[in-house]
Amino acid sequence: KSEDEMQRELLDAATQRAAVNSYKMKLELDKENLEEALAFASKMLNEMRTSKLTPGYYYKLYIVISDHLRYLEYYFTEQHRKGISLSYMYERVQWVGQIVPRLYLLITVGSAYIKSRTVSSVKILDDMVHMCKGEQHPTRGLFLRQYLLSLTKDKLPDVNSEYGLEVDKSIAFVLKNFHDTVNLYCRLKDDWSGRDKERFQLRTLIGMNINSLSNLDCVNVERYAAEILPKLIETITKYNDIMAQDYLMQCIISAFPDEYHLATIEILIKSFDVLNKQVAIPQILIMLMDRLSQYAKKNNNGKQENMGELLNHLATYLERIGFNTLPLKDFLEVSNSLLNLHLHHHSEDVEFTKKTLDTVLARLTDVELDQKQSGILEDLLCFTIVDQYVENLGAPLQMESFSALLEKLDYDLRYEIATHIIRRLLSIEYKIDSVELVTALTDVLSPLLVDQKDNSGPSPTLKHLSDATYLKSFYEEQNLVACMLQLFDHPNTDILCKMYLTVRKTLGKGGEFRIAYTLVPLTNCFLKLASRIDMLSEEEVANQQLKMTAEGTFKFTGQILHILSEKKNSQSFQLYLSAATIADHCNVGEWAYNFLSKAFLLYEQASSQDQLSLLQIIIGTLGQIRNLTADNYLTLTTSANKFARTQLLPASKGRALADLSTIYYPLQASPSEYQNAEKAVECLKMAVAAAKSCEDQTEKQHVFIHILTSMIYQAKHNNTSLEAKMANSLFNMIVKELSAKENDASQQDSSTLFGDDDDEDDEAFMNVIATTKPVVNNKEKATYLLEPASMFEATRAYMARLKAEKESNDFFSALTV
Repeated sequence: KSEDEMQRELLDAATQRAAVNSYKMKLELDKENLEEALAFASKMLNEMRTSKLTPGYYYKLYIVISDHLRYLEYYFTEQHRKGISLSYMYERVQWVGQIVPRLYLLITVGSAYIKSRTVSSVKILDDMVHMCKGEQHPTRGLFLRQYLLSLTKDKLPDVNSEYGLEVDKSIAFVLKNFHDTVNLYCRLKDDWSGRDKERFQLRTLIGMNINSLSNLDCVNVERYAAEILPKLIETITKYNDIMAQDYLMQCIISAFPDEYHLATIEILIKSFDVLNKQVAIPQILIMLMDRLSQYAKKNNNGKQENMGELLNHLATYLERIGFNTLPLKDFLEVSNSLLNLHLHHHSEDVEFTKKTLDTVLARLTDVELDQKQSGILEDLLCFTIVDQYVENLGAPLQMESFSALLEKLDYDLRYEIATHIIRRLLSIEYKIDSVELVTALTDVLSPLLVDQKDNSGPSPTLKHLSDATYLKSFYEEQNLVACMLQLFDHPNTDILCKMYLTVRKTLGKGGEFRIAYTLVPLTNCFLKLASRIDMLSEEEVANQQLKMTAEGTFKFTGQILHILSEKKNSQSFQLYLSAATIADHCNVGEWAYNFLSKAFLLYEQASSQDQLSLLQIIIGTLGQIRNLTADNYLTLTTSANKFARTQLLPASKGRALADLSTIYYPLQASPSEYQNAEKAVECLKMAVAAAKSCEDQTEKQHVFIHILTSMIYQAKHNNTSLEAKMANSLFNMIVKELSAKENDASQQDSSTLFGDDDDEDDEAFMNVIATTKPVVNNKEKATYLLEPASMFEATRAYMARLKAEKESNDFFSALTV
């Protein structure tokens, strides 16, 4: 059998015997037969005398036995309530022959005795802790003292305690028990060599004494510094046990409040010098600094005088132990924690940050980092530095050592850091206001801006367009880049332009797939800059000695759009039209014409399916143009006219020509030479002719109504070239189409609806124009263009009402509604 199997068998046998004797003990207690009950309790506790179980299995037996003893403690407590003195019972259990059962019973009765408050708790506590000296076996003695502490920790004299106010005695009791516990724990190493894992699991038994001390209300900073901490350190250093020293120092740091550590930092740091050289002092130091960092963060950002003393003591100690000679992992962790603590005390201390980064970079020269070391460096750069800077976040990002340390990491970590930095910039709305900062950002954010040679993941190429997971991540990162560009700002437009040009150099190297997304927001930034420059007064330009003009920004915009159009970017057409609109607004007609011409070229390259929607956008843009020469405007409208007349489908041709009428008339804010009312009517006539060629009757009705709305729009803006006969004729065709479709014999002839007299028709049409709400701008016109189906349904509803009421004078009013 293996050793573990033998241990399990021994444990099972011991627990079974303990259960039997516990059952008999309870039966005798129910019969009020104390002597027999104590006899069975002694037999049960005899199982704790074994030396055959390893510490790990002995712990399991201890848990079982302590559960059985709770019933006995409850019995003693009830006896006191019945008026029976516990003094006799406390003396009686001391007659038990074997020392281990005797001491367990003594502690059990002693706990109930103290709880009765009929005796001085200090006397009983002192008696029990000294009696426990009778058991010096490491395993048995260790668990016996654990049992003593667990039963008495809530019965110690303390401030406002019902068990007395002798607080010095309470502290002495716990310190005495702590000393004995540490002594026995260290001796376990000799009795059970090779079982460090089980011994490691039992380390909590010695730490509970420290927790008990920290829970005492009487322990204040002064008492802790003068009495408790020195004695704890004395006991810890007395036994040169690595495992015990390492764990107990961590217990001290975690158990007591942060204010206590600030007040006793000199004592703590001096204690490091007397610990075993193999104790992981850097880890203890890191734990201390991390706790104090959180304390400084919660308490006015660490603006305390003793926090400054703490940093001085830490610096002195690290220099004394040769900080730079620590193992690399410890060196990085200590650097990270020290910088984190320092920044919480000295907010955004650029000088100390630079010193730390330079020190780390010097240590990492010609060093290949493993996964854990890379993770620590990521925490240092990403969370310790980036997350703690707000007003001056750009300062550490511009440090050469920051970008140099980034290069020490692999692509995945650099990508995570870059994403974190850009999210941080956006969350605090950090103002990017210098060319130097932009240069630094293009360096540290390069995993988001430029394809990386060491990219272990998929590079952004066309073959990954089908990878939904990759595309989602890619679109998200490009959205972050676009948002970051909106943070660029400077009161001097020349400097702002240089910032855009600086980032453009990097974005231009982003790769074929990436630049299609990064150059689009940059184009919008240049257009926004052009509008801003145009709004500057002559005085502002002279005072700031500005050299960049709106024409200059349009030049850069044109270069970017040329690249996008060559890459077949779907947004380049819209961007050309937006640029044309802004250039026209800035009264730079040459560039407006240039951008519109490029948009026309892209239109010609588009598929026939998309051309109608693109042409409508072109027409809408031309309707806003105000500052082209008459010849240039005529050239563009002629091209648009040609595009409309060459539409393949009759329905598309009819809609396009109807829309085209708006770029000839009315042009309310445009120069008079742009106006051509006759040309607008000619477009409407060609639209009607094209619509008649539609084979699909429903589609034909849609197009007719679309053209009719354009006629109403022209009439409301006093296009005298448009005759009412033309509109009524179109209306009659619509009614005729509806009549033919419904094939209803009772349907009235369209001539009956409006009569046969042309003069009456003209008068009816002009009355409609007079009573219709006037069109203010092209937005209402766009409503007609975008909702032909709704207009068709309005016509059908009106025709149904006409049949019932035979009213015919307000057709156009109903239609516009």
